Amino acid sequence: MQAGSSKPCKRLPRRSVSTDRAEYLGQYARLLVQVRRDTEALQAADRAVALGPTDALTLDTIGCVYSRLGAHDRAAPLFAQRSRSNPITSQMRYNLASSLGLWAGSTMRRRITRS
Repeated sequence: MQAGSSKPCKRLPRRSVSTDRAEYLGQYARLLVQVRRDTEALQAADRAVALGPTDALTLDTIGCVYSRLGAHDRAAPLFAQRSRSNPITSQMRYNLASSLGLWAGSTMRRRITRS
């Protein structure tokens, strides 16, 4: 099977997943973004964040979903929260730095194009 193919994920529900567990919604959002169902992935990630996750893995998963969708303004605070809870993890510091850099770059581009 070809990498990036959505064929194995045809059985992902087309309707919203009903759960009040942020980690489940985060993983569901990760699956959706992998099969390029970006609008649904964003909605699932937003629902997960609204539930107030605090565990490191869920924060990282949702942050990565937002990053893949280009929503670095949403990803950076999650990576920052994750980094505070486990500051030793170099991968998390990289994720935070990447999101902050991309977010700052997009903010600067918007300011320049408005001028």
